[in-house]
Amino acid sequence: MDKMRIVRLLRCLPPQLPGRLRLAAFLLRPLFDLTGIKIEDRYGFSYNVPSIKESIGLHLLVFGIYEPLLMECLLHYIKPGFTFVDVGANIGTFSIPMAKAVGGGGIVLSVEPSPTVFPYLRDNVRLNNASNIKLENCAAGERDDFIQFYDAPISHFGMGSFGPQFGVDPVKVHVKTLDSILLENKIKHADIVKVDAEGYEALIFKGMPVLLNQMKKPIIFFEFCDWAEQRIAHNKTGDSQRVLRECGYKIYRLRNFIRGDRKPLVNILLKGSETLVAVNGL
Repeated sequence: MDKMRIVRLLRCLPPQLPGRLRLAAFLLRPLFDLTGIKIEDRYGFSYNVPSIKESIGLHLLVFGIYEPLLMECLLHYIKPGFTFVDVGANIGTFSIPMAKAVGGGGIVLSVEPSPTVFPYLRDNVRLNNASNIKLENCAAGERDDFIQFYDAPISHFGMGSFGPQFGVDPVKVHVKTLDSILLENKIKHADIVKVDAEGYEALIFKGMPVLLNQMKKPIIFFEFCDWAEQRIAHNKTGDSQRVLRECGYKIYRLRNFIRGDRKPLVNILLKGSETLVAVNGL
């Protein structure tokens, strides 16, 4: 059975079917060592993917989508003409659908520090003719500087980090505050910000005081992961949540928020891993 027949079969299976991803990994294992595979998602966008061994690539191939709850929520809140900021854009699986959603009158700003992953992001933007996406090959952080970045092997391309990992030698990448990146791109505000930075989120938030204190604060979707935050120097678990709370945000679990549960977290999460939503004014 060829690859496309397997993929079509897998996409026809019920999403809730137990073991669906394990079955996919078993059937597609011969492809795990291949690089640069082209995949079409459920929305009709095409991506050159570094490896399907990594969860982003495998989910995109098997389900036609990566992080469906987050995508559903983003598409619900995004509107034509909005400005969407994607920090840790990776290969563009959120940036490209959002570019279509905001339309010609909107802007997407995609920030990706990895020197390995950024060329895939750039090529995917071109592949999908997403002319309203502005690209930045740098890290967002607390201050303009240079920082050591630990790129991940191609089989784990979604896991580049500012904390030591995989026994790899670090490379220097340029760091800019998100406020300065927006200023350089002549973007005066943002409506929605998505941040996935492998534990570096707190420092990114500290570098966006202008954005966090604008009259209409953006909705922020971000990843919390205890071990990822712990390995960042001078970082404490929960710091990303603390920074946003100090700016007046209320924080919700994505899985509750998308069901209409408007009860914010009472205490800062210190354990586990969650996608969180920060909103001002609800």
